[in-house]
Amino acid sequence: MIDDDIRKLAQQQSHRSLAGLEVDIWAGVEACAREHRFSRVVYSCQAAVMAVVLLTSIAAGTHVASAQNQQSALNVFSTRADLAPSYRLIGH
Repeated sequence: MIDDDIRKLAQQQSHRSLAGLEVDIWAGVEACAREHRFSRVVYSCQAAVMAVVLLTSIAAGTHVASAQNQQSALNVFSTRADLAPSYRLIGH
């Protein structure tokens, strides 16, 4: 089966010219190399952005955590606040 197909292909004349094949191959290799270099730059930029986002979120979280340690008179979610519903219902 396969041998017959190979013989038929060998007897046929080639309809394509192979004159520009090597040039096309090297152009494809260069295109792949360009894409690879570009993707490395993009990944580096993405990593830098993620690092900045991580550091910013850590700084914001630290700031919020330190601000919560200071007791506020308008902290409505605290059980000690004067404006908390539990404080008003019990009548302290």
